[in-house]
Amino acid sequence: MNLTHATSITSHVDNSDGTAAITCPVCSNQKRISVAKLKHKKHVLKVRCSCKTIFNVLLNFRGHYRKSVSLSGVYRTYRQYYKGKGLAQITNISISGLQYRVVGLNRLIPGSFIDLDFQLDDKLHSPIKKRALVRYSHENVVGCEFFPKGDSDRVLSSYLFL
Repeated sequence: MNLTHATSITSHVDNSDGTAAITCPVCSNQKRISVAKLKHKKHVLKVRCSCKTIFNVLLNFRGHYRKSVSLSGVYRTYRQYYKGKGLAQITNISISGLQYRVVGLNRLIPGSFIDLDFQLDDKLHSPIKKRALVRYSHENVVGCEFFPKGDSDRVLSSYLFL
């Protein structure tokens, strides 16, 4: 069976050695390739497997695995002239941060500190409370990094690798 552009997969890059494991979506053949030279250039590769399947691979160069989610939560901000809270729809999360969509007007700016409260969609509906630094804010999308950086969270780690 030949697939051309019909299938796309994501491969997470191991930043310690600059390689990515690519698995064919048809035959499950796996190969580890060096992609370090592509980090600042090309993030989508067209791959042809030995079974003749052609598919696209999106390379994810992030420092940590990022999981797509749909979680509801609340954020609180403590800027000097604006103190407020709002609803957040979390769209992806990693051990070091998350991205969410603001419901309503977004007044957050990069450099702001926020507190986030949300529940995971695991069996226990585990509550998560995190302080974060806003790194990106455009229209109603906010990207933030958990603060402090070294704050480990066993519940979140377990959830990410379910």
